[in-house]
Amino acid sequence: MRIIEKQREALDSQRKKREKRKQEGKLSAFVFPCRRLATDRPMTVYAIDQETQIISQELGIPGFSPHDLRRTCSTKLGEMLIPGHLIDRIMNHKPAGITDRVYNKYDYLKEKQEALNAWGIRLARLVSGLELVNEGNSDG
Repeated sequence: MRIIEKQREALDSQRKKREKRKQEGKLSAFVFPCRRLATDRPMTVYAIDQETQIISQELGIPGFSPHDLRRTCSTKLGEMLIPGHLIDRIMNHKPAGITDRVYNKYDYLKEKQEALNAWGIRLARLVSGLELVNEGNSDG
């Protein structure tokens, strides 16, 4: 949420600067909007790839792509023992079997939300440097 809030603040700041220059200063409905001022569309996949390349070069991370985030999330969800069929749904993959493709119309929204919330907690701990305490550890 902090990233989204910072992005929204940055977009608002850009909008105010454009208004001062007497340019269109419309605030987009999208968190990561298309850079063309006249359109209110999300950033394109091509633009996301370009931005990712710039950021990865600045940070010195060679060969990084947005797809790596999907691969990492999928791998870590598997490590967290999230069932594969649920990971597939989170990754928005098409169902493979006839039962899931044709008969099972359940959206698994609650289960996906729980899995992604658990991943978010784990990711927040990794980023903040906090360590999980093992339940069997009597040291603290």
